[in-house]
Amino acid sequence: MKNKLIISAAALAVSSLFIVGFVFAWFRVGDNINELSFQIARINSEITLYKAEDCNFNGFPDLDINDDYIFNEIGYRYANTSEEETTEDLLKMQINNMMPTQIYTYKIAVNNKSEANNVIRFVFAEEESSNLEYLKILSVKIGETIDGITVFGNKFYFANNMNNNEFSEMTIMNNIEILGSAYATENDNQKEFLLQLEFETYQNLSEAVENENNKFSSQESYENAQDKSITLPLLRVYLEIL
Repeated sequence: MKNKLIISAAALAVSSLFIVGFVFAWFRVGDNINELSFQIARINSEITLYKAEDCNFNGFPDLDINDDYIFNEIGYRYANTSEEETTEDLLKMQINNMMPTQIYTYKIAVNNKSEANNVIRFVFAEEESSNLEYLKILSVKIGETIDGITVFGNKFYFANNMNNNEFSEMTIMNNIEILGSAYATENDNQKEFLLQLEFETYQNLSEAVENENNKFSSQESYENAQDKSITLPLLRVYLEIL
């Protein structure tokens, strides 16, 4: 039976004869956090969410006295159960007063404590709300951090996944394997990812957004979307057991 873990907070299903279970988690990404949410079934893993301190909002977190980036933990859950029942809590976050060119940076740490290898995927879920008019001003990118260096993938524009006032599912990273404890050496069963949300300029959106109906009709309408509070769609983190 497929095993599921859901972290509710801000989907492609991989089909394989070798998959014996899967887990998925979601966050709402932003500034304000309430409580963390899980539905758990036979999984053993940790997911921790951090927000970077970045006084300039330029995508480069502030440094501490040891020249390390400053991240503050804003959500954590340890999932370890062999029961079929599920539990549920909540993690809700929101970005406030975002202005053009500002970048908000988050770190997601995954620690696979089970013996089995996992595959990780990051997906923004569907959403239908009045928030979409402001959401379409944002882009997102994600990268895996290896030996202190993060290599980001392509930008994804939320406006390119909107249709008829609905935001459709958007996968921003997939097929990242994380070893289980039975196969890992040193910290191979742990991975870190940086996720960055950027308030795009009017020019960038005009060039990057493919559907004319999802573009801002004028500079004025773009400016009216500034300095607003934005609640993002749920960010689902899928952990599939190989």
